[in-house]
Amino acid sequence: MRRPPADLENGATAGEGEDPPAEEFWWLLMEVANLSRRLSERRLARIHTTPDQIHALHIITLREQMTVGELAAALGLEQNSGSQLVERLVQRGLVKRDRAPEDRRQSLITVSDEGRALLLAGEPDAELLMEELCSELPPEQIRQSAGLLRRMRANANRTAASRPPRSDRRAVPGRRRRA
Repeated sequence: MRRPPADLENGATAGEGEDPPAEEFWWLLMEVANLSRRLSERRLARIHTTPDQIHALHIITLREQMTVGELAAALGLEQNSGSQLVERLVQRGLVKRDRAPEDRRQSLITVSDEGRALLLAGEPDAELLMEELCSELPPEQIRQSAGLLRRMRANANRTAASRPPRSDRRAVPGRRRRA
């Protein structure tokens, strides 16, 4: 994959001989994701939290209660990363972890009152950022884009599910494994 030419960053469209539309779209999506994350981190710093923590609290709130594995899958994280995120949330008192009554091996997580308060405190910043980023987009384009992103997320989830466990993957030539 090539990076889009600099003139594409200002809204120009790809011409003959330049990157195909899917490739340009991919790089623009990556850039918007990175910029959005940085802007979110700055805005959330005032309430001492991160985009990952707010996103996790939002997802748990929507489902009311879920397992750590379900949260990890919903966030697109590996099980271990999801467990670490939940542990940080538990330590901060933002979520509660209890054993599932039907399967004592599983933990169920719910958002605590402190977590709900933090989520509410972050809403104005999230809404303002969303308004700033979407200010020049017609509602129909936003709806279409949301549908497109849902399909991309489903494709990404299928791809992630079909990958072998980390230890079974072959090393990429020229890349060192971490010790």
